[in-house]
Parts: sequence; C-alpha cells; structure tokens
Amino acid sequence: MLYFLTTVSLVLNVLCFYLIAVLWQKQSSGGAALQDEQVKRELEDLLLAYASEMKEQNDEIMNLIKENCGTGPVKTEPAAENHIEDAENGNPAAATEDIQDAILHQDVLNYAESGYTADEIAKMLDRGKGEIELILKFHGAR
Repeated sequence: MLYFLTTVSLVLNVLCFYLIAVLWQKQSSGGAALQDEQVKRELEDLLLAYASEMKEQNDEIMNLIKENCGTGPVKTEPAAENHIEDAENGNPAAATEDIQDAILHQDVLNYAESGYTADEIAKMLDRGKGEIELILKFHGAR
C-alpha cells in the first residue's frame, strides 16, 4: 500500500512540474498580452463608434425638437418611419412588424382619447393590460 501511495504521489508531482513548466512558457511568450491589447483596441473603437453614433442621434433629436417646438406633439411613430428602409434592405418581416406595432400604438392612443380604460382597450385589442398601460405611459396618455 505504501508503494502505491508513493507512486501516485510521484506521478502527481511530475504532472504538477510539467503543468508549471507549460504555464511558465505561455506567460513568458507574451502572446496573451498581445491579444489583450488587440481586444482593448477593438473595444475602444467600438465604444467610440457607438458614442459618436449616439451623439449624432441626439443632435438629430435636438434639431427635431427645436424645429417642432411650439407646434405640439409629433404623432409619428419612429418604427413606422423606418419600415420603408427595412423593406428596401430586404427585411420585409421587420417592416411588417414595425407597421403592426405602429398601428397597435395608434389604436391604443385613439381608444384612450375616446375615454376607454386600459382594461377595456386590452380586451378590445386582445392584448395584455400591462402592454396597453406601457404604450399609454410611453406616449404620455393618461
């Protein structure tokens, strides 16, 4: 029994030394550091692109707000405005879904303006009460 435990211990020690040598070689080669730098650069580029895109969109929104200031709320749906672009880009399913969402939102707003409650609208449109309340909150109705 003692010989067996000694042999197992010796094998495990040799395995540990081998794994330490492998890790030492990987660390000294510096390959991981190069990959880390590439990943950092890619992430920085992506974040810069995302930030600049957000800034452009914010500027566009601010310009639209300034143009429409005093003319009342704009009743266009952003999803409905993009459906033509989606269809032209070969994504008719997204365009159809956007149109259906825009129609649903408009129906909810029309019913709400007519005096119906969220429960009544949900029953009429066969949708959940939470969804209807979310649409109403999103558009600032009631």
